[in-house]
Amino acid sequence: MSTVFTFKKFKVEQQGASFKIGTDALVLGSFIYSSNAKTALDIGAGTGVISLMVAQTHPTIFIDAIEVDKQNCALAQYNFSESNFSDRLKVIENDFLNYSFDKKFDLIFSNPPYFVDSLENNDLREANSRHLSRNNLKHFIEKIVECISTKGLVYLIFPSINFQMWMDVFLGHHLFLVERIDVLGKPNQIIRTIAVFSTENSAVQRRELIIRNGNGAYTDEYIQLTKDFHSVNLSGKE
Repeated sequence: MSTVFTFKKFKVEQQGASFKIGTDALVLGSFIYSSNAKTALDIGAGTGVISLMVAQTHPTIFIDAIEVDKQNCALAQYNFSESNFSDRLKVIENDFLNYSFDKKFDLIFSNPPYFVDSLENNDLREANSRHLSRNNLKHFIEKIVECISTKGLVYLIFPSINFQMWMDVFLGHHLFLVERIDVLGKPNQIIRTIAVFSTENSAVQRRELIIRNGNGAYTDEYIQLTKDFHSVNLSGKE
């Protein structure tokens, strides 16, 4: 079985990745947009898929992708080098919480560790990708504030049940929620939330995305959102 995920304009090798490409990455990568961003930071890049999506939709942006896992870094480096965006993508093998950046970023995005102060996974690589202590969560946000440029944007995705926890930690850190996108697996089934933060305070925009209809078929809105990336026909129509 092939380990390559084929998109319209690039491919992603996943052999040996701590986590394979899922709907979270596809949805987040499809929503990310900043008209003025020249520099971007991908925190916890994994295979590099979200960086590749952002590079595709932002033709002049330069992206630093930081990842602590050695095997994931090797995959991201390979996937970047095989893409048409290789000259604008850079892999940093290091821990985001401890790394000193030499620049500010206009756009920061992450599919961050989901589980805070929970029982850790026995698989060390999965634990490092998906578990974060509450103290490190605070440090994570402080580090984002340190790295963001004036008028920069931050895109994060996490389980909807954790939304208020993230908001509570963001309070007092000079980043403001400007958009909330609730992602529903099916109607009335909220599974994820994308939160967009800015250094400038403004009214919060709210919207939602339903991925599948009640019958299991992809919704027109999901197909439209991801049409520039998916290489397969999701509608089932000729």
